[in-house]
Amino acid sequence: MAGGFGGRGLLAAVVLAVMVGGISTAVPATAGGSAGTTTSDVPTRRDVSTAVIRTSTADTLVQVNVDIGMQVKAGTRCRSDLPGVCKGGGTVYHPCFNLKDPVYGGCQLYTLYRVLPRGTAADLAQGIAITNASTARDGSTVQHGWAGKVTQADLEFYAYDPFGRYGDARMRVPGFPHRLLDIAYSDEIGHVTLPRLGAPDAGVVVGRALGKDGKPMPPSSFKFDAFGHGDTGHPTGVLNGRQFMLYGFGGAKVTAGTTDGTFRTKPLWRGHYDIHIQRKGASYRCAVKVLAAEVRFDLHFGRKNLGQRSCKPMNSLAQGVPG
Repeated sequence: MAGGFGGRGLLAAVVLAVMVGGISTAVPATAGGSAGTTTSDVPTRRDVSTAVIRTSTADTLVQVNVDIGMQVKAGTRCRSDLPGVCKGGGTVYHPCFNLKDPVYGGCQLYTLYRVLPRGTAADLAQGIAITNASTARDGSTVQHGWAGKVTQADLEFYAYDPFGRYGDARMRVPGFPHRLLDIAYSDEIGHVTLPRLGAPDAGVVVGRALGKDGKPMPPSSFKFDAFGHGDTGHPTGVLNGRQFMLYGFGGAKVTAGTTDGTFRTKPLWRGHYDIHIQRKGASYRCAVKVLAAEVRFDLHFGRKNLGQRSCKPMNSLAQGVPG
């Protein structure tokens, strides 16, 4: 296993759902019946103990959040009343968005890795491992069988860069086509390029957020997440003849110590973004085009659609919404 899974660096994985996707519409044939889809409705596709995402290097140290997806049984559709559970037109189930799944506790496994900078010679990684059991926050063991069920993984790369030079990115690992003994593994993901401050293909979103009373919003009072469209795509570096596509991704908030409600994203690649803005009682999806410059995007929680034409109300994503 030492020669097959390592990549050239060390990744950070949090087996926790944070990627955002749409809810599928109800159709006559549904997995999980009226109660909605759970892990037990998804067929086991391989007899393995572990599914490994083979890792590589990145522009800077990063933490990675992992959202696992599992293809539902042929002829059925994923079904849920919670956002993000069903994606791919209802063909893929994401258990870590589903608080109603009996094995949801397995999503609370936090394991920190990092990617070493480009040029590092030491092979320190064994990849990101998805196993058939996880340790929950209360210390109990959750048996879920995800290694044998997972068919794709969505990764979010968060740059660990105190100087603010690099932004974040996301990508999809579409499968685990390789096998060694009882371990399935993906292609190596290649070098992860990140948006860089001042680069001709990157910009930032800045703004000021006001509350219903017209006063500046306090620190960490709302969530601001940006999800890039296809025109933000950047390929990973070629590794063993393979490339994956990275897309713009990031967030912003009023930071501690700020009193005027201003916020600023890390660098984002140029292109079109869906912006999700959430706080209790006010959740919106907005459209923003990022240019190779500062893009102004002010928010007013006392005005219709936050005072922005491109913003429309949406259902809250339920978890971690401030307010």
